[in-house]
Order: sequence, then structure tokens, then C-alpha cells
Amino acid sequence: MELGLDNLAVDSSETFKKQNDAMRQASQNMVQQYLKKGKELGAENLQGKVVESSVRAKDAVLEFARSNDVDTMFVGSRGLGLLKRTFLGSFSQHLVNHAECDVMISKAPHDPNA
Repeated sequence: MELGLDNLAVDSSETFKKQNDAMRQASQNMVQQYLKKGKELGAENLQGKVVESSVRAKDAVLEFARSNDVDTMFVGSRGLGLLKRTFLGSFSQHLVNHAECDVMISKAPHDPNA
């Protein structure tokens, strides 16, 4: 009895590639929107880049900043409540504690359900 696992592997690989491509494109679109908004607000010399990595996102961002001599990182805060922040951790707080450059955090509006 053949289970067709070879086809399953191909299908899942193709599905993963499609999802990865869609996420990459969405990320690139988001970066372009933020760069455009920053320039509209008068910021100069802004740069943004989508970085793919196999390590945790927070570590990838820190390594990118170190290796590209970043002056200032601008990050958002999801405004997690104490319980969620305790279990999930704070991405922006990790960057503040470990970055070698300045980190500016933009707070999300207060969510009473967080």
C-alpha cells in the first residue's frame, strides 16, 4: 500500500514556499509604507530592509543593527498587558536592553483587553 508521502512532501514544500513568498512581499510592502510615512513627516536618510533569518526575530534584528552600523532603531509596542508580557516577553524591551544603538519605541494605543 503506497501512502504517497513523496507527493505530500512536495505539496507541503510548495505550500511553504508560497506562504514564505507571500509573507516576504507583505513585509516589503509594510517597510515601504513606513519609509514613505517617515519621509512625509520630514525624516531624512531613512532606510528599511526585510531580513530573513533562522534565529529568533529579536536576535536577528540586533545582529542586523550591529553589522550595519545602525544609529537608531524605531520599533512599535503592542501594548501587552502584564500577564501577556510576562509569558510572551517584550520584543521592544529586549531591543532596548540589548541594542548597541538608540531604540525609540512607539506605543500602541491602550487596549483595555490586553
